[in-house]
Amino acid sequence: MAMAQHITHLLQDRQRWHTLADNAAYYRDHPQVAMRIAAIYSQSSS
Repeated sequence: MAMAQHITHLLQDRQRWHTLADNAAYYRDHPQVAMRIAAIYSQSSS
């Protein structure tokens, strides 16, 4: 049972990393979107 939980956890981690990589690739390929979000974030944190 512990082995199955461990494998499930590893697969969930892999999915999270894959999603993060997809997001990074999107913002790399669409710098105007990244700049717009950065501008909004910098305004809200001031």
